[in-house]
Amino acid sequence: MPRINNMKSNLSFLIAICSILLLTNCKSTANIAIHQNKKKVSIKKNDQIVSITKSPFSFYFNINKYTKTSPIVAKLAAFSNKNDLDALKVGLDVSQTECFALGDALALRPITGYDALFILDYGFHALYYENSLDKSVELIYEKDDFANVAFHINQLFTNGEYIPFEAYKLPKIYIALFIDTNTNNTIDEEELTKFTIQFINK
Repeated sequence: MPRINNMKSNLSFLIAICSILLLTNCKSTANIAIHQNKKKVSIKKNDQIVSITKSPFSFYFNINKYTKTSPIVAKLAAFSNKNDLDALKVGLDVSQTECFALGDALALRPITGYDALFILDYGFHALYYENSLDKSVELIYEKDDFANVAFHINQLFTNGEYIPFEAYKLPKIYIALFIDTNTNNTIDEEELTKFTIQFINK
């Protein structure tokens, strides 16, 4: 009997560990989606191209809730040049990047978060949710320490100014979303998702 009880105990322990890993190690490519005009496109693989119109849209994704003991922040960078996107690779320390290094977070407004998508060759949007007052994204739903959130984009910032979508001259925006789930300041496998927003005519 003690042996059976030990097996049950070990099985319960393994199930608990697996549950924790599923929540703390979100695979970003399985959880990112773009919503526009009641339509949803899921990002299912790296280097995916998503076609949308030049109008407001939202990023939806999963992340662990931010806490003082587990300060996980989703880092989103947007580029006009594909070379900047291609420079981000698995295995790089964040200090080796132009956009994800410590201290490279773009300034945000308290409570409301970012008022535009900043298209730059440096810096990142720090996307996180701790509670209703301390956040930079909208909470869609939560379960324990896990949250589904939305980053709503109503305008763009490029070449030093805020512009409406229709004023953006280029056909694409290159996006990188990095969630350092093990907080080791290294881009590990399945922590980085790169994709392209391609604008089409309505």
